[in-house]
Amino acid sequence: RKIHMVTLDECGVDVLLGMNGCIWIQRSLPNVTKSNEDENAMSSTTQTTATTNIDDEDPDRPLAETLQRLRQQHALTPVTIKEREVIARVRNSVESLKMVYCKVTPETIRTVYKMSVKEEIKVGDMLRPDFVLKITEGTRSKK
Repeated sequence: RKIHMVTLDECGVDVLLGMNGCIWIQRSLPNVTKSNEDENAMSSTTQTTATTNIDDEDPDRPLAETLQRLRQQHALTPVTIKEREVIARVRNSVESLKMVYCKVTPETIRTVYKMSVKEEIKVGDMLRPDFVLKITEGTRSKK
């Protein structure tokens, strides 16, 4: 597999980890659900991820067209300050892992992200050497 696409549900961000070292971070696309699905599927969405009901659309419209329209609408929707902060925190989590030569995986990104939130470290301070050591402590032993 050439790429690894993962959704970090706890923060509503999609991360694309390329085998060539490139990383793409964006806010998650809205979830598409059918109205006849049970409520458990609806409750699994996060606060930052919107849920879109495809039954509100023309029932004869193919799913591919509906998904394309959702992607276009998502691209045209402005990114909020909160979303920018979350994306920056995920980016700084990746950079922190690189600074201490840890493997960048979805699990290590989640660990560093959660630790930075738990320690109430500002996004701009995450790359300070003392904070990098603090927030990556749980991942450095897993090298």
